[in-house]
Amino acid sequence: MGGPLKFLQFAALQKHLHSSASLNQLPRSYLIIHSQREERRRVLENLKDEILNYYKDATSIFFDAEQISWGQVHESLMTPSLFGEEEIVIWNGLKSLPEQVIEKSIEYILAPSSRAFFIMGAESSKGFADLYQKAKKELVLLDFSEEKPWDKQKRVHGMLHIHTLIEKGIS
Repeated sequence: MGGPLKFLQFAALQKHLHSSASLNQLPRSYLIIHSQREERRRVLENLKDEILNYYKDATSIFFDAEQISWGQVHESLMTPSLFGEEEIVIWNGLKSLPEQVIEKSIEYILAPSSRAFFIMGAESSKGFADLYQKAKKELVLLDFSEEKPWDKQKRVHGMLHIHTLIEKGIS
């Protein structure tokens, strides 16, 4: 993929995905950091939808870190999907991971499956600095922990506007 990619806004990540997709080089691994669980889940869903724009036949699976181990996530990443060519594996709710899991995650990110996208959702960047430093050439980071209040207000307003249009049946 090249150099480290860190974004502070979803719109910037969208632009990157669009340019990467035009080169047929969509990144395979992502780390989304957002302290608010529901907003983070919404961002994870939006990222999944962005990937589905380019891989229409992809299937997705959503894991909660409190209920699923790395072994189960890794198995999903490595096992071919029965329903689609590509699979989007989302592992949300990460707080801190044991060193062994961080190392195994780094190994996967540096040599990912060619048919899977791996999206991790974490509450904070604490505990993920080592993962990011070692895997930053292959990992896309979207970090809302540094989001400015006015950017958050603009983002939330935009999301509410889109939600209102969808509810009214206008798109």
